[in-house]
Amino acid sequence: MKRKKELPHGVKLARNLILLLLLGVLVWGLSGFSAPTVRGRFRMAEQANWAGPSDIQGVFESRYDRWVVASCQDKVLLWQDGRTGLEYWPRAEEGTTLVPVPESRLAQGELWVAAADVPEGTASAQLELTVSCWYGRNADGWTIDSQVEQPGGVSLTDRWEKTYSAQGQLLEDGAVLFHVASEEENWENQDVERLILSYAYEWDLYWAEQDRRTVDCRMEAVFYDRAGRELGRAQLATTEQGGAPWTGN
Repeated sequence: MKRKKELPHGVKLARNLILLLLLGVLVWGLSGFSAPTVRGRFRMAEQANWAGPSDIQGVFESRYDRWVVASCQDKVLLWQDGRTGLEYWPRAEEGTTLVPVPESRLAQGELWVAAADVPEGTASAQLELTVSCWYGRNADGWTIDSQVEQPGGVSLTDRWEKTYSAQGQLLEDGAVLFHVASEEENWENQDVERLILSYAYEWDLYWAEQDRRTVDCRMEAVFYDRAGRELGRAQLATTEQGGAPWTGN
């Protein structure tokens, strides 16, 4: 019986490489031809939205989502992995910009704040966040508002004001992430604390006039070098007149 002629080793290697390439393209196609990395997927979303090119400053994970924070001209961009759109926050003219991460309401009682354009040489950072409002409970649940007087002449009975502190997490590309969480104590008003704190991430809060806000917020981040010397500060707060968040450095 005549023996079947084998292909040369180089030809077989080339054939196997082609088959692997075709298999890879097939798998990539089944995934919608998405970029293999989160940074690559962000670049695709950026191009699709006619934005950028931006300076990626960090990739991080909140409780439920993965985010990219980047800066571009007069905007800070936030992108949630898997979405097609971008979130745009005004970038400070000078210094650092603080941006509440617009996390899902499912993450009640938690708040992530990203700091973009942090001072060069930052080795550590600390954030203080103060949240204040009036609140009361009725048959329908909690009523929370920045104003004590409510429609119909009803006044809320209890005043809330609390300051939280959070240590900064330095991200690979230069930004800093802060995570603030409500107290884990089992006390009577634990539920309302979680609800109040979760309002602090809503971007509309920082543009609304005082009589249209649920809570008032003020936060300040301080950045330090390795020797513990202060390098700079950044602030973000609601304002009485509304129209734009107050920022300062």
